[in-house]
Amino acid sequence: MAFKDNSPGRPSRTARWRRIAALQWLASLVYTMLLFAESFAWGALITLVGWLPFRLLYPFARGWAGSSMWLAKIFCGLDWVVEGRENLPREGAHITMWKHTTAWETMAQMVVLPPSAWVYKREILWIPLVGSATWLMRGIAIDRGSGHRAVNQILDQGRARLAAGVWVGRCWHPRPGQN
Repeated sequence: MAFKDNSPGRPSRTARWRRIAALQWLASLVYTMLLFAESFAWGALITLVGWLPFRLLYPFARGWAGSSMWLAKIFCGLDWVVEGRENLPREGAHITMWKHTTAWETMAQMVVLPPSAWVYKREILWIPLVGSATWLMRGIAIDRGSGHRAVNQILDQGRARLAAGVWVGRCWHPRPGQN
């Protein structure tokens, strides 16, 4: 997966209004407000249809991610292209690792990959509606401060998800100076 290239020497596709700092800030603010609002709306919807089996529930999470990424494209100019999708395994459940530097890759894995169980910090579950929707998506909520217990939880629940044919997506946080 790669972002579209607007490197020096190439014609910029950036809209002129995005080059004005105040307008860029305003567009980012509008995007953030819409992201929060739609997250609660999608969270409510997923909670209402939470009785559905996982494979039928997952498209709702994918809908949230897709609409969030579309809003990021419209308001923030964030566009992306998938390269190498043909290399993803078509059969079986697998583990994916994503370098986590922004919220974008959290959304992208819902759009790009087959239905997956995500590893996330348990505090997400405390957010009204969003937390209940996240819990219904059969993720692995961990207490990052619990050390080996969290690792064992990922291993145990990850094995169970893989055995059920569900991919497991893990975003890792690079340490300073690590790429």
